[in-house]
Amino acid sequence: MTNRMMNKMASVAVSCSLAAAIYGLTAMCSPAICDAQPPTSSDLMLVRYQRAAEIQAAKAHRWILNESVVPHWIPDRDRFWYKREVAEGHRFTAVDAATGAKSDVFDHGRLAKALGEKTGKPFDPNALPLYNVRIEADGVVRFTTSGKAWRFDRTGALSEDAALQGNYALSPDAKRGVFSKDANLWVEDMKTGAQTQLTFDGEAYYAYGAAPSARATSFARPYVVWSPDSKRIFTAQTDDRKVLDLPLVDFVPQDAIRPTAFHVKAALPGDENVTTFRLVIIDVATGRQTAIRYPPVPSVRMNDTPMEGNRVWWGADAKVAYFVDVERGEKIVHVEAVDSNSGDARELFSEQSDTYVELGSDVYEGASIRPLTKSNELIWYSERSGWAHLYLYSLATGKLIRPLTGGNWLVRNILGVDEKRREVYISVAGRTPRKNPYYREIAKVNLDTGAIKVLSSSDEDHEVLEEGGMSNGEASLEIFAGADPKSLVGFSPSGGYFVETVTTASTPAKTVLRDREGKLIATVEDGNTSRMPRFWRWPQTVSLAAADGKTEINGLVFKPSDYDAAKKYPIIDYIYGGPQVAYVPTGFASGAYLEAASLAELGFVTVMIDGRGTAERSRAFHTASYGKVETASNLDDHIAGIRQLSAADPAIDASRVGIIGFSGGGYMTASAMLRYPDFFKVGVAASGNHDQRLFWNTWGERYEGYPVGDYYKQQANVTYAANLKGKLLLVHGLLDIGVHPAAMFQLEQALIDHNQDFDLLLFPRSHHDIPGYGTRRVWDYFVSNLAGERTPYEFLLKSNLDYELEQFDAMGIDLHIEKKDEAKK
Repeated sequence: MTNRMMNKMASVAVSCSLAAAIYGLTAMCSPAICDAQPPTSSDLMLVRYQRAAEIQAAKAHRWILNESVVPHWIPDRDRFWYKREVAEGHRFTAVDAATGAKSDVFDHGRLAKALGEKTGKPFDPNALPLYNVRIEADGVVRFTTSGKAWRFDRTGALSEDAALQGNYALSPDAKRGVFSKDANLWVEDMKTGAQTQLTFDGEAYYAYGAAPSARATSFARPYVVWSPDSKRIFTAQTDDRKVLDLPLVDFVPQDAIRPTAFHVKAALPGDENVTTFRLVIIDVATGRQTAIRYPPVPSVRMNDTPMEGNRVWWGADAKVAYFVDVERGEKIVHVEAVDSNSGDARELFSEQSDTYVELGSDVYEGASIRPLTKSNELIWYSERSGWAHLYLYSLATGKLIRPLTGGNWLVRNILGVDEKRREVYISVAGRTPRKNPYYREIAKVNLDTGAIKVLSSSDEDHEVLEEGGMSNGEASLEIFAGADPKSLVGFSPSGGYFVETVTTASTPAKTVLRDREGKLIATVEDGNTSRMPRFWRWPQTVSLAAADGKTEINGLVFKPSDYDAAKKYPIIDYIYGGPQVAYVPTGFASGAYLEAASLAELGFVTVMIDGRGTAERSRAFHTASYGKVETASNLDDHIAGIRQLSAADPAIDASRVGIIGFSGGGYMTASAMLRYPDFFKVGVAASGNHDQRLFWNTWGERYEGYPVGDYYKQQANVTYAANLKGKLLLVHGLLDIGVHPAAMFQLEQALIDHNQDFDLLLFPRSHHDIPGYGTRRVWDYFVSNLAGERTPYEFLLKSNLDYELEQFDAMGIDLHIEKKDEAKK
């Protein structure tokens, strides 16, 4: 037999083994071939890489159909639609809330044919690429595709709309739409198409209805709040003019050889000048401005605007408007009432804290407050008792009427309000002993008595989409593509029904429809796992003790599909070190979930842990990291948790501990390698904010403190650079304005100054992301340095992020900030 024939047989044997390993199938080859050459350790590692790559593709390959259902309620109807996944693609499906009956929203075949005739391109009726979809009460469907906006009516007529509807902030009566152009606001008559300029003094870095420059990306729709009579808008002129530049260099421009510098204005902790908002009310018929007689308010939280942050609203008669001013440092907030004709402001009440005033359980969402226009009251969120609860205030007097909730548990979200029945619908957590403290229950509270009734509960997480929906991955994608955030909500406009998705990290999701009393109307979708590879091993949720020996902390443990309790496995801590979130997933297939699962499949045990100093627990648990952000998620808690896991499972080798994280997790990974060098042996710090003095002022001043002082040095990784003992890989994108690479370079220089050996991987064209090549290099780093095994040679990987970026492109989401900077110039 020739060498070529022998190599051919070996290749077939390995290929068959791969097929069996990846898909859980019996190898389709003869025993003579399959047994000709037993797989080597290198062959087995290649199998692991192939499986891990398939995990990276779990969302793109749609392992679970209808894992997430995002309801869109049709105006003035107890009827919603959603994009239903089917084996062939997806269908736009309507649900009658009274009965649960389903039907197609429109004739998919007819629309596909009409689009093909209009565009000259084929369209699959089972995979229509429709975005910014809006279903009107009369059955008209408006959407965008192929870079154009379209209107499809019930007769089957298809026509182009005048402009992309995602660019407009529509008035309540839908007759007018405000849009942005050259830093100014314009209004368009949605029937005639007539456009009128509203503002004339907008300019670069002083634009109307705009996000802070530091965010780099923004929605096309301007940030305005319409009055209920559709006559005026409450907005802001966003002032970045005195904010200092934080420049970046595009070393590998797409269409040139010479590197180019581009500029983003971003305030850092302690800067004299930060982003501010000049609040203003504008009459859309005349363009007359009424300036709010109040100092410009600073940008806070995650650099959101007061409008998108749910901190601006109108009274019922539009004579009074309201806003919440969060002072710089976020220790004091003021609730202000504004005479909409004169602009005069008066304080209704204020709240302060010795750490920061929290306005909701998720800082990425709008504030969890809700005005009651009919009774002129406000539902206010506060942690003043030590737990997040709701309080009812009078907007006439600013006086507290009554607490609405209380106890050693927390309100997570306000989901809806029925003013007629005087009820508020909420999600709560931590009420039931011995239940995962992050699992939500759905409840309603009487506004007059505070009586609470749980509507839906089990030993699972119950998610009902809060208005705005940014914490839901699918909903946030739709918003980035131009969907109106207010259209994405779990409760029906009448308050009579709600859609909830029930999940755990180790089971597929189930979405159901209930009435206002919690009665089950119908199962909307059961997560369909028929496409899931047979090798998949679900992770295990664990309850651990923190380093203090008494505080409960939670984690998620991933093991390889071929886990053998008789073997020894290194363990990798997949960490996020930010105080603003709880990181451990309660459902399937978030980005971090897939990353942790992929690493485990390479032959590791991977763990995710939420230690003390993170969100969605008591105030004491959350603010434990205030003024010392290097303790967010508490590395001592992670070490204690890993030791407990190792004691319970002897297969876990606690002498070989790795750690990895991205962004805040990259910061905490480097911190772990430098502050706990005898415990953590190998670390990969990706896109880390290694020094909060080089991150947004809003974040640093909120969590580390304001005014800024020398105490900031304790959180900076450069402070501990002399301590490195293990193998550390620093990874960063050079176009990352979210977490500027300067902090990484300053850490690199500190390591050089201390004669420390480390590894570095830079991506000239990456932003706040790591492409598939980088993910593969991370895998190689742990396999080589922690497992001590050989890696496949230059394994070609398409990562979960690569798939997501393809989806962004298809949806028209532009993330190229360097091009936007040139356009601004």
